[in-house]
Amino acid sequence: MKISSLLTSKIKDSRDEDTLKVVLTTTKFKAEDSVPSGKSKGSFEAISKDADEAISIIDGLKEQIIKKEFVDPLEFDEYLLSLDGSETKNILGANTLLALSLSFWRLFSLEENLPLYQVIANLSGRENKLLHLPYLMFNLINGGEHTGKANSTHLPFQEYFLIPGTESAEISLQECRNFMEHLKQYVNKEYADVVIGDEGGFVVPESDPEKGLEILNTVKKGIQSTTTLDFGLDIAANSFYNQETHTYKFFNHNFSTVELTDYYNNLLNHYQLLSVEDPYFENDYDGFRSLNENWGDKLWLIGDDLTTTNSKRLATAIEEKSLNGIILKPNQIGTISEVIAVASFAQKEGLKTIVSHRSGETMDDFIADLAVGIGADGFKSGAPLQAERLIKYNRLIEIEKKLNN
Repeated sequence: MKISSLLTSKIKDSRDEDTLKVVLTTTKFKAEDSVPSGKSKGSFEAISKDADEAISIIDGLKEQIIKKEFVDPLEFDEYLLSLDGSETKNILGANTLLALSLSFWRLFSLEENLPLYQVIANLSGRENKLLHLPYLMFNLINGGEHTGKANSTHLPFQEYFLIPGTESAEISLQECRNFMEHLKQYVNKEYADVVIGDEGGFVVPESDPEKGLEILNTVKKGIQSTTTLDFGLDIAANSFYNQETHTYKFFNHNFSTVELTDYYNNLLNHYQLLSVEDPYFENDYDGFRSLNENWGDKLWLIGDDLTTTNSKRLATAIEEKSLNGIILKPNQIGTISEVIAVASFAQKEGLKTIVSHRSGETMDDFIADLAVGIGADGFKSGAPLQAERLIKYNRLIEIEKKLNN
């Protein structure tokens, strides 16, 4: 496939920050995609450039990209990676590479007259496997780094999920909306100062992390649902870890790794959770391992800052027996081919895979097709109150209807 034109522009993400959009065309089709940005970042994520620099870099590469012809997106991504040549993507930037990669994959699907999720499935070696939708993980209460413009006290744990027990995106979204309506009524009754966080969930003025789970449990008892409703946490422990004292501070207490593990054991004995993400600092393998030994057969123990969509980090995490699942965020690594490689590695090792958005999102819905194409177990796109989150859930509903035809 040969690209006939390549255009770049700067747009605003959901946090009103600058990000990058790329438009690629052939003689027949046009594809455009944009990249998100994360606020809560692991230190091992690939390096991104600011939007202006990324645009300047792409403009400098435009002529040589247009001159070449590519067999498929895998070859295109390989070419991009050869242009950068660095492990951390510090030459071109992970966001620069990703914007190009996303648009090329989408353009290729148009040229091939195949749904994007099917192209991803085919090129990731899943062409003969039955495609299915992931479980949706709605972030309904925001804490930690995701409290947006909230100036009040907030929960130290970053995300409190509702996870409906169905692979139907349409039913999941219905259940979420019903739950959120009751949750809104509850928090508005209980608190005078409730705002919406970065990912569209409620920011409640509480400092005890257990309070978020209490609220979700209380709301759950008051509603009727058509499916099971599970909960999950993204603790994002990096945000309250002190690297000098090697302790975790929240709720006016400093916890050692052992003490924090005891705290989690008590929490998990009291609340039935399906998923717990990043309960320790990104290099605290002892903590992850101890929790995995105790709870790995009962829940999804997920690495994000621990693994940063990176095969080397994942290999270490597996060797340390520290998790049974992994978050996949394309802008943590740079190209869709690399995400597919990490996903395949994780799945071969028997790990759960969860495709995730970022706190600074755009109206791009690529990750919905990615989740279906790689056969992901879970999907995170925040709460459906924000258009940038909802568009991804709606794309999954579109895919669901096509798969059911």
